[in-house]
Amino acid sequence: MMRWNPSEGLRRFKRSGLLLVSISVVVIGMASYINELRLPALGFHWRGGDVVYVVRRGGPAERAGVQKGDVFRNLDGVEPSKRADFERKLRETKIGEEVSLVVEREDEEVSLTLVPSKKPLSLEGWIVDYIVAFVCWAAGLFVYRQRRGDRVALFYLSFSLVSALILFTLLPSQRWFRVLQYLGLGFAPGIFSHFFLAFAEELVCRASDSKGEGRFPRPSPLALILLYFPGVSLGLLNSFLLILQVERALAWAYDLLSLNFVLGFVIWLILFFACLRSSPPQAKSELKEMALGTTIAASPFIFLLVIDVFTKSQLLDPRFMHFSAIGFPLALSYALLKGHMEELDRFVNLGLVYTLLVGVIFALYLLLVKSFSALFEVVISWDGLLIGSFSAIILAFLFPPIKKKIQSIVNRIFY
Repeated sequence: MMRWNPSEGLRRFKRSGLLLVSISVVVIGMASYINELRLPALGFHWRGGDVVYVVRRGGPAERAGVQKGDVFRNLDGVEPSKRADFERKLRETKIGEEVSLVVEREDEEVSLTLVPSKKPLSLEGWIVDYIVAFVCWAAGLFVYRQRRGDRVALFYLSFSLVSALILFTLLPSQRWFRVLQYLGLGFAPGIFSHFFLAFAEELVCRASDSKGEGRFPRPSPLALILLYFPGVSLGLLNSFLLILQVERALAWAYDLLSLNFVLGFVIWLILFFACLRSSPPQAKSELKEMALGTTIAASPFIFLLVIDVFTKSQLLDPRFMHFSAIGFPLALSYALLKGHMEELDRFVNLGLVYTLLVGVIFALYLLLVKSFSALFEVVISWDGLLIGSFSAIILAFLFPPIKKKIQSIVNRIFY
């Protein structure tokens, strides 16, 4: 008869709980995606003082006469600034039925008639949030598995799941989705700081050739409270106001919640330099490498976020800002798996080669097509050009494995 091992039982319980949480995050993502698909497509995006910055080609807004730079005033009399009322209006709007749309153009109000259509699978371009969310989710689980669930991997998985939750719930208009988003926004900076401290401790202990406590002190409970308190309190405040449907009463609180990411980055920089002061040379080298990679990956997102929050203007399509975040989990995963995965450097090398290959082929294809079309005076639409470009990129990826497979078949049959 086998004896029950309490530590093994606790480990299995922890793994089962993490698996359940991971599955729950994906289920929430699927539910939010389905919820978005059910909403009607208006065919334009607005932000920063309700200024229209994208009008989808061939979409309902373009057919109605909406132009880039218009100020979106109301939809059937409901202003977009009244978020709860506007979301309710969107849910009640039926596909194919006319609605009135008022925009301001050159200081004059223009009344238009818009016929909403069914949302495409790309969610009018917002599928990028779900892609980045899935990358965060997959990266966290992959690192956790490769590192066999150690303490650092546990914190990284927690941060990855929270990041995925935030991105999965950026769009949905259902109230409970946004409650989850606010809570995730509040927890993320604290979890990331806690993860970094655990990672720094591991590097110091390894460099000191110590199996127990290294020279790096673990944070006190008070220090951890200070790490988590600002974000968590703002997240709870926003969630509470949302549940009570009085979120506009403290609208500034949401801006502070968004800026909490920047605050988290500043805290991370302070922790980074503090760790460098108390780390041996080998650990300093690895910390600097991680800092450089994650800073390069995160800086476009943070820079654009700060501009957006402070200026309230739409200098760039926010979908680019969201997609720029994809480098963050990839850079962190590389830092965490270095030394734990034999083929990692080869995998990264192949990734860089194929990324550069795609860029070069895409540029050459555009150059050749445009040159020949100008030479022979052939008009080519941008849609056709993009379809051809993507086809060329796919063929570039398929060429090496197809060549290898054909060579294998020929060798087997004839030689």
